[in-house]
Amino acid sequence: MMTRLGAVPPLAIVVAALLLLAACGGAGGGSQTGPLKVGFILPLTGVFAPNGADERDGWNLAVKDAGGTAAGRQIQTMYSDSAADPNQGLTDARQLVETQKSDVLIGPVAANVGLAIRAFVAGN
Repeated sequence: MMTRLGAVPPLAIVVAALLLLAACGGAGGGSQTGPLKVGFILPLTGVFAPNGADERDGWNLAVKDAGGTAAGRQIQTMYSDSAADPNQGLTDARQLVETQKSDVLIGPVAANVGLAIRAFVAGN
C-alpha cells in the first residue's frame, strides 16, 4: 500500500531555512559583521502569486519569532518577484547575489525557476 505525502507546508520550509541560517553562524574562520542579507526569490505576481505571498508572510513571521536575528546578526530580507518566469528568476538571482550582496539565497518557489538558476547558484 502506498501512502501519499502532501506538500510541505510553507511555514515548515521557512522554519527550516531559519534554522539553517542560525547554524551558519558560529566560530568560523572569518568574523561576519553587519546584517545577514537574505535574498528571497518569490512569485509575487502571476499565477503563483498566492504561493509567493504565503512564503513571504511565513518568512516574516519566522523572522519576527526569532527576534529578527540569526547567528547574532540582524536579518535583512530582500525580496524579488520572479513571477514564476525562469528568465526573470535568473536575473533576480544574479542581482541578489552580485549587486545586493546577499549572504543567503532562498527560493525559488517554482521548479522551472529553480532549474534556470541551478548553474548560477552552483557556481557561487
